[in-house]
Amino acid sequence: MASADASEYRGELQVKATDLAGNVAGGVMVRGLAVSDVGRPTTLGKMDDAFGEAGVVNVDFPAGTRELRLCVSATNHGVAEFTLQIEPGQSFPRELAARLEPGLRIGGFVRDLEGRPIEKARLELVRIAPNSKGRWLHSRLAETKSDSQGGWGVREVPPSLDGLFLRITHSGFKSNQFVEHSRLLMISAISQNNFYSIGIGVLHFLNPEF
Repeated sequence: MASADASEYRGELQVKATDLAGNVAGGVMVRGLAVSDVGRPTTLGKMDDAFGEAGVVNVDFPAGTRELRLCVSATNHGVAEFTLQIEPGQSFPRELAARLEPGLRIGGFVRDLEGRPIEKARLELVRIAPNSKGRWLHSRLAETKSDSQGGWGVREVPPSLDGLFLRITHSGFKSNQFVEHSRLLMISAISQNNFYSIGIGVLHFLNPEF
């Protein structure tokens, strides 16, 4: 954990993840956003338990942080989201118990206007929500790249679709993003195992740069 001297520049808390049965969830990844006392957001680097104890992740954040938004996930175990807020003079907890619940799987295809698959497009699932000062913040929940057939998929997405949007970028195409309220119109199938499929004919808004 952070030393007394280091705490002048950064804070730290430890996430301990388990599944619904209370078993340690290995392969844990934490993504997050730290918000300062003036509402300035800082995206935290991707953190995981790859080189430490299974299910345990140390989360570093800048000193002066007043709000933390964390997404904790582990493949085949689930996902959990947290929003932690403190007042001046208060401290964040030193430990955070994350009980992971089953998440959604979302996938689809990226194609150009002529229906050809687009490989290596970057896709990011981001949640937009206001902080305590009313400023809209973007928290990245997951990211992946499309394969040679234009296909893509992400696992362990939080069940809530509120404020969720998909950002798509590629070096040879214009970027696009789909906000949750319109993205719901794009869901072509929902199977019994919570797989959301964004249909082949949806992502045709990636236009080549000229």
